[in-house]
Amino acid sequence: MRKLIVTGDIGGTNARLAIFDATDSDDVCAQPCVHRTSYRNEQFSRFHDVLDTFVQEARAHLNDASFYIAAMCLAVAGPVVADRVSFTNRQQWILDANELRDAFHIDRVRFLNDFVSNGYGLLTLREPDECYVLQRGEPSAGEPKACVGAGTGLGECYLTACAQPDVSGQGSTVWHYEAHATEGGHVDFAPITELELELLQYLRNKFGDSGHRVSVERVVSGRGLVNIYEFLREKYPEKVQPSIDKSILESNDGAATIARYVYECGLCAQAMRMMMDIYGTECGNAALKYLPFSGLYIAGGIAPKNLEWLQEGKSDFLKRFREKGRVSTILRRIPVKVVLAEDLGLRGAHVVAARMASDTFPPTSATAGALKHPRRWYETRAILMEHTERIVYFTGLLGVLASCAYTGASVCWWYFRRTRPA
Repeated sequence: MRKLIVTGDIGGTNARLAIFDATDSDDVCAQPCVHRTSYRNEQFSRFHDVLDTFVQEARAHLNDASFYIAAMCLAVAGPVVADRVSFTNRQQWILDANELRDAFHIDRVRFLNDFVSNGYGLLTLREPDECYVLQRGEPSAGEPKACVGAGTGLGECYLTACAQPDVSGQGSTVWHYEAHATEGGHVDFAPITELELELLQYLRNKFGDSGHRVSVERVVSGRGLVNIYEFLREKYPEKVQPSIDKSILESNDGAATIARYVYECGLCAQAMRMMMDIYGTECGNAALKYLPFSGLYIAGGIAPKNLEWLQEGKSDFLKRFREKGRVSTILRRIPVKVVLAEDLGLRGAHVVAARMASDTFPPTSATAGALKHPRRWYETRAILMEHTERIVYFTGLLGVLASCAYTGASVCWWYFRRTRPA
């Protein structure tokens, strides 16, 4: 029987799902993808319906009803609390790991914060082809890794390693990495130049309802780039190009529009340069906090699409990364790389699902037939009610037995007191 694992990257707009065959290997790189597709979330009232459609399509595609799903890991755009996820922009979408496990007969189910999934995805990179090196540094095996990524928002995570025995017999140390979530993108924005101080005051006035605190995500992100542009157009009205300005302000994706006009509009170029400078400062802050001597990886959508703006000459990204006073020499030892792969979250979910699947065993022939169709919600409810009735019955029976025992003991004590010699 084929052992499969399901991985997914579930955002607010799209649900990307894939199935990998883990029958012959626990190694992520050796597991072939047997089915992959993407769905628009707006077309489904519940995530259960998305997964049901995906599994049915996979069965038809594979033409094999005998497979079983050993593990599923989903990267989700939201906080994971007690194995449950609620999507703020889709109120009907409440993902519960236990419900999905029972409804679809999956051995193990786990949810990951989407940026933690990016952290695990680093472990799958073919670095010569999928990374651009900004600073070679002095890489050290087994040391922490860190990932910082600006896109719609600003995410940060870090990975730590522990040594494991080498089963290959070659005698080399094998490092097992675990990723950890942070909210590093919400630390305070700390300006360095006079212009950045003015930007901070502008953002304080703009977001005054938040107690005059400004997070670095307000500056280093897609929306942050728009905030910087709006600040600059207000400070330098004589530099505004009306047609381009109108396109930016009316666009649904102002950051992409600004990036498109960086070689035609001086304000757009200045906004991009300013954001990249601050981006470099924040990456340096992250490097000081995590000391990732195995590498600091820059992910997210902004860096790979604007790679030239991270290089010396276009911005002070690396200069600002290294300028940390007395500890600047430490940062020169840390490798800095830009991740070019676009499916890092899905890869990270695959890594975690493969680890979970390596500890599972195929079902027996007696239970294999039950895996041909996923259990519907009403079947799950019926089973739950059946177990509840059994619990109530046995609880009542124990109560009756305890009452009888208490009554018997009371009678014996009364009889003993009556018959005891004076």
